[in-house]
Amino acid sequence: YGRTPMCRALQSALDLYSKSSHAEKVLFILSDGKADDGDPELLCSQLKDCSVTIFCCFLSEKTIMNSRKLYDKPDKSWDEAHIKMFNMSSIIPNTSTALSILVDNGWELPESGECRLFAQVNHPEAIQEFARVVNLVSE
Repeated sequence: YGRTPMCRALQSALDLYSKSSHAEKVLFILSDGKADDGDPELLCSQLKDCSVTIFCCFLSEKTIMNSRKLYDKPDKSWDEAHIKMFNMSSIIPNTSTALSILVDNGWELPESGECRLFAQVNHPEAIQEFARVVNLVSE
């Protein structure tokens, strides 16, 4: 519904997290992936270097056939905003106990043994399920 100053927001997070002594640092990004103030991927890389786990929840108005799915590589049908959000997210092993909440809710994990903390959703229930994993990762 307007501007998306994602880089400005990520720079603020980087300033905060780079000074933090907490062992577990988590950032949840809920966006359509269309930053209008630059390329956010570099800032996300710097956040990951500060041991920040990044969850990206890609909002879409399009119908998503299987929104309860995590990926290990980009889907061929995705546009640039999808891929950018996917690349910004952290990688986690499928064996992480945090992912058990998603599996219990019928989410699909890739067979490769790891996935990105990236979900594409268009329903509040799926967003809530994905967001619950944040609490488990940060514990």
